[in-house]
Amino acid sequence: LPGHLLLADIEVATGYTDLAIMRLENLARGRANNEMVGLRLVSLYKDMGRLDDARRIAIQRMIKFPDSPGAHVDLISLLFDSKDIAAFESESAGYIKRHSSDARAMVLLASAAMRLQQPKLARLVRDQAPKNDEGHPAPVFQMIVMHAECLAGEYQTALASTEELNLYQNLSPSDQAGATIIRVWANYGLGKITDAETELNQFLTLNTSVMNLHAPLLAKQLDLLGKKTEARRVLLALAERNPDNPIHLTKLVSYDLESQTWDEVKSRLPGLLALDPPPIELLTQIWHLQDVLQLSADMRWRLSNLVQ
Repeated sequence: LPGHLLLADIEVATGYTDLAIMRLENLARGRANNEMVGLRLVSLYKDMGRLDDARRIAIQRMIKFPDSPGAHVDLISLLFDSKDIAAFESESAGYIKRHSSDARAMVLLASAAMRLQQPKLARLVRDQAPKNDEGHPAPVFQMIVMHAECLAGEYQTALASTEELNLYQNLSPSDQAGATIIRVWANYGLGKITDAETELNQFLTLNTSVMNLHAPLLAKQLDLLGKKTEARRVLLALAERNPDNPIHLTKLVSYDLESQTWDEVKSRLPGLLALDPPPIELLTQIWHLQDVLQLSADMRWRLSNLVQ
């Protein structure tokens, strides 16, 4: 089976998606007890926009694996994507009734609600989730609710939700940082620039390991809000505080390329050239812009040796 799954992945990567689907459909019919095949099929059909086929496979997974929370959550997500809201709400309610004592299963549905930008469902899952010794659901449920609210544009509600974290004693540094990025995100979303900048400045002073966990999401959301300068501040902090991690440097330069901040790209080029292995795709983009960047003859020569 792993060999067939690998072949299907290769077929997708080389543009033969129809062959991969035929292979996986045959495997699904012949191997009724393997859930991975169904997972791959659902994912492929969703990527192709074939929601009816994805829904068919999801239903089959539910029948074959009635105790699988993942299979049920896949079906619930597809019902929403298919705009079958009545069935989506019915299946969600049934799921919660069945899995309300299973924290991990409830996190699965809450996470799906977040991806679907359905804060109402995320709040319902949180309220029905298992409670800790303090009588509250685990903080992760509140975090998911706040993210769902921000993704849905319910910024004022998200800010109010951060206050509910005061009910928890001894929140982890990561959870505290998570609440901070929600306040940054929501305040910028509401146009409360002063409050947002205060929270952003606080976020950028956090312990590096904690900041690293949350900064990529914050940078993405700031960019989506049109806050390019602020998004770059976060990416710059990641690059400067993690000099041994080339991923952060390449993301910063890629962002500068997209923003056409040529001086910044040019200033980071020696650092990119020093990476081992060098990021060839990114350096190729820079090579094509060598005239715009007004690169020195030495830099042009070094680039050409790498990309040509």
